[in-house]
Amino acid sequence: MADKEILTDGLVTTQQYNKLIKSSMFREVEKFSDNFISKVGGMIQSYNIRWVADPLHQWSRQWEYLYIIAQAQKIKKNARIVDLGAGVSFLPYYMKQKMDLKNILAVDYDKSLNTLYDRVNGEFGDTIEFQSGDMRDLKNIKDSSVDLAYSVSVLEHTNSYVTVLKEIHRILKKGGQLSLTFDISLDGLDDIPLARAEKLVAAIEAVFDTKVSVDLTRDITKPDLVTSGAMAKKDKSLMPWKYP
Repeated sequence: MADKEILTDGLVTTQQYNKLIKSSMFREVEKFSDNFISKVGGMIQSYNIRWVADPLHQWSRQWEYLYIIAQAQKIKKNARIVDLGAGVSFLPYYMKQKMDLKNILAVDYDKSLNTLYDRVNGEFGDTIEFQSGDMRDLKNIKDSSVDLAYSVSVLEHTNSYVTVLKEIHRILKKGGQLSLTFDISLDGLDDIPLARAEKLVAAIEAVFDTKVSVDLTRDITKPDLVTSGAMAKKDKSLMPWKYP
């Protein structure tokens, strides 16, 4: 597996990224993802056309997925895990098969994914529970019932940070864990500008009554940050959006 020192909290440097994609951890996850796409890629094409057919080979997801996996490695095997804004990806299946984390719930606002999960579960030979739900009102999830809630680049696209975070706080057990990833738009034109990112961090600190160790204002000045501009020069195939 990758050195735990690579997958740290905060903004990602080019050095960290390069180390990660050369690691045995990345190769293992990539092999699983490739197999997942080979088996079910055709049946989830209607979903992928709105996103990308191979999300692991999209530069920011390469970091984000492995960061979440590293966070999940810290919890017990019988833990209850909730993927918020899950879409359809290899990630929960990897956690279940390769990490022996059996109690995983995928939640997404898109009701049509219920049918896709049924089809993927049948073809891939494993079952991930799916619920259609709104992150602002997770009414089907009991209070204090979740060990790990995670969300990969979803929360920044909402306009209800505090409402969503209060719901996550409600469903987490005492000592439970929230793991989030989100992009920052350096030019401020897309989700999420730095000022809003700082508001998101402040909302986390307020709702969870904790101090987040990440200092975005400081880290954003690092000269070797991984950015979409830098990655486009490195390998355009790693860019997610093919159309305007």
